[in-house]
Amino acid sequence: MHDGAPDQDKSESLDTPNPPEQLDRKDYLYVRFWHDEDWVKYTERQRNRGQIPPRLGFLTDKEGNPVPESWIKMFMSTAKQAWSELYRL
Repeated sequence: MHDGAPDQDKSESLDTPNPPEQLDRKDYLYVRFWHDEDWVKYTERQRNRGQIPPRLGFLTDKEGNPVPESWIKMFMSTAKQAWSELYRL
């Protein structure tokens, strides 16, 4: 019976790429939420005004524009595929 845990006896190893270079804030002048505390403070201010901040409003493009819903769906799909692949290892 499969208990939901990944098989431990598989000899495959996960090949991970090197992390990307760190981004420079000077290259992204219009991004509002560079650090997580910036987003937290923003959402607190919104809630104090009786407004509901967008759930993923911290995700923006280089010009600071919110990413389209289609991008978010693509991100979620890719993440699900990655987790599914990791589960199989």
